[in-house]
Amino acid sequence: MVISPKPRSIHSLKQDVKPGDFRLLYTLFKDSISSTHLCRKCDDLKLYAIRILNKERAQIRSPHDHIQLQMEICQEIRELRSSFLSPFIWIYEHGFEIHSIAEFYPNGSLQDLLDRDTSLSESHALQIACEIVEALDTLHTAGIIHRDLAPYNIMFDVSGHVVITGFGQACRPDSAASFPLPDTGLYCAPELILGWAHDLMSTVGALAC
Repeated sequence: MVISPKPRSIHSLKQDVKPGDFRLLYTLFKDSISSTHLCRKCDDLKLYAIRILNKERAQIRSPHDHIQLQMEICQEIRELRSSFLSPFIWIYEHGFEIHSIAEFYPNGSLQDLLDRDTSLSESHALQIACEIVEALDTLHTAGIIHRDLAPYNIMFDVSGHVVITGFGQACRPDSAASFPLPDTGLYCAPELILGWAHDLMSTVGALAC
């Protein structure tokens, strides 16, 4: 049985933000189409994680439609009030880039944990797996595919509970074919790597990896 922490508060997307509102501090992660940085919001000095996606490398044909759909999906996830899901708070276009800003989790990711300790206890591994499954069940019940479920997108909150982030590739099953494929290497489901049609089960395949 998974004991869920308290539901997260719902952030509003009404506040407009722009690149000058954030100061980049250092790089957290980088792949072939994007980079993720720790940043500080200039007005309240709060720390966030910002993902900067290169539109050309990601082969995004219609950035405006892409951003609009991402905002809709993130709002749906936010309204689910799941403690295991942390969607982007702000998304905006800046030149050849799309900036997506989310909560920062200083306890790090599952990738960080595996890099430090590859021999997790059975009980700890079971807790992480159960919380990931509960998060995916919540997403799939709402008809949302994560599509980028890799260890660096599985964070831990201050109590050690799982928080899934990295919703830049999330979509609904009926729009999956029009979205750029994530760059998750070994954690991609086979149908994503082969360019086949994919659905909610693709994320389950990524979990199995």
